[in-house]
Amino acid sequence: MPTAAKLVSALMFAGLALIVATSIVPLYPPGVIGPNFGWWNAALAVVIGWLVLGRQAGHGYVTAIGIGLTTSAALALWSLFLFSFAQMIDRSFQKVYDGPTEALVDVFRYMWENLQAVAVQEVLLTLAIGGAVIGVVVEYVSHRAR
Repeated sequence: MPTAAKLVSALMFAGLALIVATSIVPLYPPGVIGPNFGWWNAALAVVIGWLVLGRQAGHGYVTAIGIGLTTSAALALWSLFLFSFAQMIDRSFQKVYDGPTEALVDVFRYMWENLQAVAVQEVLLTLAIGGAVIGVVVEYVSHRAR
């Protein structure tokens, strides 16, 4: 697959991650989300955009929309996991857990709580529409780059 499609996918998903992260910050109490939250998500989005959508571009526009939505879902799940894992690490330094198993189980509890906090219409629509539009743009780039 052309590198141009992978690069466009990575950069556009980084932009989408920044937009979504900015809309998520007000959903949490002050101090819960650090100042680099958006940039960490953008870095994650570069990797996911390159690996998921970027690799599969070139199979038609309808497929591209589906892969764009899949990439948005992958970005959301990995972001939830990493943010929840960071919360667990922060709490483990406070000696909250009796052992590593309890800490690891808590990651999934945090994921559930964070999912409930961010699963609002604005965030979900931004991810869905953004993923679909990025899929179409990347598909276009993949055809033009041949």
